[in-house]
Amino acid sequence: MVMGLTFAAGRVLPGCPDIHTSIYDMGERLPDGSAEVMSIIPPDLLRRHGIGAVKPRTSKTERKTYLSNGCVHCDALQGRFFEHEFAFEASKAFETEAEFKAGWMPRLAGARPYAYRWWFDEGDPQKTTPAG
Repeated sequence: MVMGLTFAAGRVLPGCPDIHTSIYDMGERLPDGSAEVMSIIPPDLLRRHGIGAVKPRTSKTERKTYLSNGCVHCDALQGRFFEHEFAFEASKAFETEAEFKAGWMPRLAGARPYAYRWWFDEGDPQKTTPAG
């Protein structure tokens, strides 16, 4: 099951901690969040790792549609109610390249602690082009 995504922010901004978020936060808090998640982890990539597709499905229990895991064999909804049982044993299944978009920061709960920090460019100020 896919329960969350970790964006390795320190690879781009040295010293910045990784940004963790859930597929549910992305699906519910971002405009077109479901499409964003599905573009980062498309069904064929997940299938290669023995994981079912992540896409919007309707839950009879919750009486709503939300971004959810599916069975790798039959695509049936794997509800989020029991995910806490897997969380303690969770491990990274694979890595892929993805862009963390600037507009996501204030919307995602896992990103908020980093949204309003100062970040400094330690590059050579002599090599910058003046705005004009």
